[in-house]
Amino acid sequence: MLNSYPSRSQRLAYTETGTGEPLLLLHAFPLSKEMWEPQLAVISSTAGIAGSYRCLAPDFPGFGGSEPPAAGEVSGMDDLAADAVALLDHLGIERAVVCGLSMGGYVALALCEAWPERVRALVLADTRAGADAPEAQEKRHTTAREVEESGSGVLVDSMIPRLLGASTLAAKPGLREQLERRIALASPAGVAAAQRGMAARPDRGAVLAGLRIPVLILVGDEDILTPPEESRRMQREAPGSELVILPGAGHLSNLEQPEAFNRALFGFLARQTV
Repeated sequence: MLNSYPSRSQRLAYTETGTGEPLLLLHAFPLSKEMWEPQLAVISSTAGIAGSYRCLAPDFPGFGGSEPPAAGEVSGMDDLAADAVALLDHLGIERAVVCGLSMGGYVALALCEAWPERVRALVLADTRAGADAPEAQEKRHTTAREVEESGSGVLVDSMIPRLLGASTLAAKPGLREQLERRIALASPAGVAAAQRGMAARPDRGAVLAGLRIPVLILVGDEDILTPPEESRRMQREAPGSELVILPGAGHLSNLEQPEAFNRALFGFLARQTV
């Protein structure tokens, strides 16, 4: 079911599937809630799982069905975390399992820092806790300006080879084509705002170290944007966390190896007590 809710200055879209334990899925840059289709399909089609989880997948401002931010606005990770909490408030949900991939992971950590009482368990996929190096920050600002001038399509050629692993690029051309279409549809204002927000995010390694909730860390073994060593570092920082490295997957591991991703995700959730 597709719905929308008010948050800050715009209405944001979200999909809701299943019943039971709330599971909040936070999407990667520069995609949308549609990236979670392989996970939402499991919830929709499997009676046992469908009765256990209520999946909520919002679109951040300027992505998917959400309204774009104002020109020049910055979508800070704290702001996007507030958007996610606004969805929980809108639905009357006190606590949820929070799962974020890439930028969604940055948002999930910001949410854990500001609203720890709203998070029952945390899943971080293909992401990092550290801040950008200065050169990476400058590259994000340059990209934001390029997108504002020429549109989101300029991201396609540079991003696709880094988002997908070598195995996926060789074996799944249809996924590449799907991502090309989705990236080109993103609002330039949303893309630019998110890039500037990611550039400004702080190091949240201390947030990981302070967590006292179950934590699962997932990463593709072919991820070149946030390679497995970043996930190993997060595992060392987060007490008692679990790490699963997914063979044959790059940065978008939930799309590239959905069956392995789902086994790890839902297996982890099944081991947690409500």
